[in-house]
Amino acid sequence: MNSDHISGSMYVLVSVTPVMNVQVEHFVDIHMLSTTQAASRIADDNIQVLITLDGWTEGSRNDVLALQPAPVQLQVQGFSSTMAAPFMQYLLADHVSTPPDMRYAFGEHLILMPGTYFGSSYRQLFPPPSVQGNRLAAGLPQDKFVYCSFNQLYKITPHMYDIWMKILQHVPNSVLWLLEYPAVGVGNLRKEAEKRGVDPTRLIFTPLAPPEQHIDMKAACDVFLDTHPYGAHGTAMDALYAGVPIVTLTTRTMAGRVAASVLNAAGLANLICTTKNCFEEQAIHLAQDRLALVKARAQLVRARNMPGGPFDTATYVKHLQHGVEIAHTLRENNLVHHIILSSI
Repeated sequence: MNSDHISGSMYVLVSVTPVMNVQVEHFVDIHMLSTTQAASRIADDNIQVLITLDGWTEGSRNDVLALQPAPVQLQVQGFSSTMAAPFMQYLLADHVSTPPDMRYAFGEHLILMPGTYFGSSYRQLFPPPSVQGNRLAAGLPQDKFVYCSFNQLYKITPHMYDIWMKILQHVPNSVLWLLEYPAVGVGNLRKEAEKRGVDPTRLIFTPLAPPEQHIDMKAACDVFLDTHPYGAHGTAMDALYAGVPIVTLTTRTMAGRVAASVLNAAGLANLICTTKNCFEEQAIHLAQDRLALVKARAQLVRARNMPGGPFDTATYVKHLQHGVEIAHTLRENNLVHHIILSSI
């Protein structure tokens, strides 16, 4: 677990693994401390807002959070769901990932970002990818329409796979590009494609790429097909930064609305579907209407530098800082409630 002091003594970021190349005024590594030792150190340092990136994921230090070492505890991004825990006061969200009719299901109060809650630093980490990527290097056919989904294979449900196979049947000159992650799923997916009347050779699998290569590689895809009900998160941001439109089917969970959140922030809300028929139609339309695909990709290129867009890290940080400052001020007055942020 790492503490990351951003300004004053107000913030601490909690993570399972060490944070590399972080520029901070103070950096205190407490991952070797026991639960009580870690909580005591956080309290002794007078941390006012404690931020966890992990939620209920493997290796998280919720034992420390349960001792409430800071007066305000906030969950950011890594879990994309309520923790339903009395020791968590806030969850970072936005109006698309957590619309009003879903907020009753969250144990935390929400800090609602004006754009997407799913922050990124892609512009700082990766050079802009090439317009269409390198299909030869990715092992893709040059003359086919390439659908892709870079989620882990466990996210692919039989219901969603049925829809994908229908799309391939309607677009005969297409292939589906998937990650070989895990490799044991490759044979099963090919077998299931054949059962659904699709030539299994139309499925192309590739291993995970090194970080410095994976964005440019993904740019070789035409359209990203989201999974359901557990959708793409980081992989959605990868695809959009690579200039690849995502067709997503929303659900009644925050974890199933992340792609919708970032699509909305990128100016492509028309690719957010609420029915399977819409999903199929949009995916097929982008394959059959070249102009629509070109326009969608052009919008994503603009979104890379859009003020307040999904890749505007500086504005995202300002909004986040404003939100935690409000939460801190409310706590000083013994208050806690939803915080709705407006664009700065």
